[in-house]
Amino acid sequence: MHVSRLLHQSLTWLRKALLSDVVPPWPTQDADEPLGDLDITGTTEGGWTRVEVRGEIDHDTARQLRSPLELYARRCHSGCAIDLRRAPFIDTAGVAVVAGAFRIAHARGAPFQIRNATRTVSRTLRAAGLGMLIQA
Repeated sequence: MHVSRLLHQSLTWLRKALLSDVVPPWPTQDADEPLGDLDITGTTEGGWTRVEVRGEIDHDTARQLRSPLELYARRCHSGCAIDLRRAPFIDTAGVAVVAGAFRIAHARGAPFQIRNATRTVSRTLRAAGLGMLIQA
């Protein structure tokens, strides 16, 4: 997992360096997208709460996701939709967080959906028994 991140980081930097005349800063110096962090945004429209998650959901970032996702699950009225189009990976810690938010929404009687999950994320969620939450 960590090696995959390092490879991705290095190849992204190398691509930027090859395509420009100026040497870009190394990603750890770039404040726009810190490594290991998630970007979580939530909006409410028509009673539905839509939460967009950007970044890898793994052991290192699951704690960062837990509080906001549980809060959104508690506040949703008509339903809660988690948009994972920008989450390329989820591990067991992330699955546990999503399952916890589902339990909260379910206890309130609110529908809970996972939308736009990548193939890798969908496969992991299905293997964990959460396939019924995935919307096409």
